[in-house]
Amino acid sequence: NRRHDAAHHAHGALCVLGKARGARQSNNFLNEAIAKRGGIDFTMPLMLGYSGQSDSALQEYIAASREIWEGKLPQLPITSIGSTIGTHVGPGAIVVAFFAKET
Repeated sequence: NRRHDAAHHAHGALCVLGKARGARQSNNFLNEAIAKRGGIDFTMPLMLGYSGQSDSALQEYIAASREIWEGKLPQLPITSIGSTIGTHVGPGAIVVAFFAKET
């Protein structure tokens, strides 16, 4: 089991949002973090990312969380995480960068 950290951007800096162990708990934690912020504003830019050579963890997350994405965009924007962040998070990390809905 890998430990996964979740972070958010606050006042110009990335801050640790919390930690979860394993894929299921990490996916649930990330979905709860999105929901607590009012959901994703799909009228604004968003990006999903992964670290390492494979996007398999990200694809599993997308499939397990399809209720968030289905019907919202014709295609999800996906990229690999650069080496600066990738070095710190290690292989198999996933990122969801988004603007929250105004509440």
